[in-house]
Amino acid sequence: MFHDSDFAKKFSCARTKTEAIITSVLAPYLIDAAMESFEENDIEFWAIATYGSNHDGLELFPVLVQYFD
Repeated sequence: MFHDSDFAKKFSCARTKTEAIITSVLAPYLIDAAMESFEENDIEFWAIATYGSNHDGLELFPVLVQYFD
């Protein structure tokens, strides 16, 4: 993504840092963008589906959000 950036070439991201980026940056931004889209466009259809399961010691909880814009 930043192939010409010296900082990006040295950047690494493990679980803790990745979780912080997702929960503190990406999730709030995406929620705000979706809500703004709903309000501006008077969206008639949207759906949220969740499912919880365990697989090889991992707890999986995927969330699917679908809407038409």
